[in-house]
Amino acid sequence: MSPIKYIRKATIDEWWRIARADTKATFYQTPAWLEVSHCQSKQYRNASLMGELQNGVKFVLPLCSIRRLGILNSVHSVYDGCYGGLIADGPLSEVDYAAIWKQIPIAANTNFALVCVPGSDYDCPRPDFETDCFLSSEVWLEGLTFEEVYKKFTKSRKEDYRRGVKHDLQFRPADYTNLSAEFDILYDLYAETVEKRWKGDVLGDILDRGYLEKFQKVVEKYPNNFHLWFVELDGEPISMATAFDWNKRLDGWIMASRPEYFKIKPAVFILTNILQFATENDYRLFHFGPNGDNTGLVDFKRRFGADTVSYQTWFKQSPLHKLLSKLSG
Repeated sequence: MSPIKYIRKATIDEWWRIARADTKATFYQTPAWLEVSHCQSKQYRNASLMGELQNGVKFVLPLCSIRRLGILNSVHSVYDGCYGGLIADGPLSEVDYAAIWKQIPIAANTNFALVCVPGSDYDCPRPDFETDCFLSSEVWLEGLTFEEVYKKFTKSRKEDYRRGVKHDLQFRPADYTNLSAEFDILYDLYAETVEKRWKGDVLGDILDRGYLEKFQKVVEKYPNNFHLWFVELDGEPISMATAFDWNKRLDGWIMASRPEYFKIKPAVFILTNILQFATENDYRLFHFGPNGDNTGLVDFKRRFGADTVSYQTWFKQSPLHKLLSKLSG
């Protein structure tokens, strides 16, 4: 007998309840991330599925969808290729995982893509899914003091941090009573870094001012689940970093530093201070985010004592999409 009672569409309220009940859920697996997607396009819709096992455990697969070309539907684990996967209000066994994935409905006009949270309990892709594996980096913090975390830094990384101290860099959290002005600073730092340094190397969407104005409203709604920090030199902001906060887990999102100050390592200074903040406030881990194929990025994070962790992506291309591509190609 199947361990599953049913699988159906999930409401936002049901999704929230399960996200709050699962101690391993990330911010990206909450409905708040669907609201973040609306900063990019109101066309994103809740496509999440909810189910219940015979033993009473309820689960949700967070999904969002967007219509393409009028007839093609694209369904993602979460917006912008961030981490997703099953969340539940009780334990799920490997048998449960496999049974759930076997019953996930995917329509013929739908492209499906899932990015799994690194360290997920089970990997149960279906035979009709294509798979790939990428790398990300994270620092485990639970039970450690900042001094113990700092000891894992490489010698060169400690020297980089001390360089920032020597130049009297100052670390501060954003002032949430003046969030509009703080977001102006964020945008200026981000736009300058994109233009002068990253150019075509940005992972995910490039954020414009219109996006950030909408995102600010989301932050105002969830002030306890988002962090924005700055590093200043002589009162001038030269670096910023952001992170999402859920279940005592910090997931780094965007960060930027003015290129002319790279030599004094403001990015190292801000990340070191974030790790200190995290240990002093009992966070479990700090996740840097995906590395793509950038070996330099992997090495940059490794020097903080970060472990490299793999994550799976599962995807299935719509037969209709394949046919249209063939006809147009």
